[in-house]
Amino acid sequence: MRAFNPFTLTMTDRHLEIIRHSLGLLRSKYAYRNHFCAEPGSEDYKRCVELEQAGFMRFGISQSSGYCGDIFFVTQSGAEAVGVSASQYMKANQ
Repeated sequence: MRAFNPFTLTMTDRHLEIIRHSLGLLRSKYAYRNHFCAEPGSEDYKRCVELEQAGFMRFGISQSSGYCGDIFFVTQSGAEAVGVSASQYMKANQ
């Protein structure tokens, strides 16, 4: 588990897009999933780590197999940042 180091994050369009994609909001108006795959060293991975450090995502699974990289999950705070209600967030995590 990584240590939580809170800091202020200025959310960019890409940060918000990663959160929306993680929750399935690029294809649906309702959150129906919660995961984002990013290859270590990639720009998306760096954005996920920034989101994690700010408390909007959490690191989930390291996939050294190369299937899709490491997996990050959106926290409730991250979901709220893109307008997802607590109940909708809970449904996406079932």
